[in-house]
Amino acid sequence: MTAILVKFSQLFLSFFLVTVVHEYGHFFWARIFGMKVERVQVFGFSLISWTSKTTGTKFGLGWLPLGGYCLLPDLHAEQSSWKKIVVLSGGVVNNLVLGFIIFMAIAWLRTPDVANQAHVAAARGAEMFANSLPDTSQVDISDSGGLISVANIFGSTWRWFRFWFITASLSVFMALCNLIPIPGLDGGQITFTAIEVVMRRPINENVKLCANLLGLLLVFAFFVYGNYNDICRLLD
Repeated sequence: MTAILVKFSQLFLSFFLVTVVHEYGHFFWARIFGMKVERVQVFGFSLISWTSKTTGTKFGLGWLPLGGYCLLPDLHAEQSSWKKIVVLSGGVVNNLVLGFIIFMAIAWLRTPDVANQAHVAAARGAEMFANSLPDTSQVDISDSGGLISVANIFGSTWRWFRFWFITASLSVFMALCNLIPIPGLDGGQITFTAIEVVMRRPINENVKLCANLLGLLLVFAFFVYGNYNDICRLLD
């Protein structure tokens, strides 16, 4: 029982850090451009929520580590395309930066030669960052897993170097996943904006709404399928 708690505690904390950093990227740039941020939600099925007296933004924290979102009602209201793209890319950029910083820190702490530490740490950090990029050439959807699979990666004992290495890898992975042009994800929204720039007119809101719903259903179906695989493996 203790081993399970340790695994899922690490998973929850890691996902929390990665998701908060991602959503803050959207929040930060939206506020810089004067856009209203109605709600920032981290994880699903909200347990607690509070409203900022400074920005009027409602923040929520749920118990199911299933991503998050920023509700930006001003994003598509007469905003220039480059501002939209910056706001939509904010989460991806933050995740990539977080991943690289953690890899650099790990390499720095594990480099014994202090005189050459910065150079070696930078090289090792860049190498770990590159190695964290997933190889999609041999992806088999039947091998996919869910929360249990990810929790097992952390292990039943809390080791900080391993925890931070996995967190950095998850941060990079989240960034890349959000770049996929699936409606409902950041990549899909960026693609819509790029299409509008090329067409020089906005896409019908109903079309975008339907596409986003289908995209989110696809993502949710993949999440359910991965967790279903985990349960099947446990039963086997």
